Amino acid sequence: MSRPKVVQREHLIRNIPNWWIMRRLVFWLNKKMKQSDSIYRLKIRYRKPKDGDYGWGGSVKRSNANAFSIYIRLTRPYERSRYGLYTK
Repeated sequence: MSRPKVVQREHLIRNIPNWWIMRRLVFWLNKKMKQSDSIYRLKIRYRKPKDGDYGWGGSVKRSNANAFSIYIRLTRPYERSRYGLYTK
């Protein structure tokens, strides 16, 4: 019996409609994350072109996208301690 192939994806959420209110929500969340001194930020990558083809890395321009995906990125690097990971 073979094991099913597991596809690992890096996005947090995908196929969010490319509406201005959705982009504004991500902007607002990033603002709140910055105010709370979080080490994470949300990054938008536009997907599903309306017409044409995908660009470099699978992204398209905002004006040509039907949807977007949200990714998490670190703002500060981790540093290893004897108790685990912590930030500088």
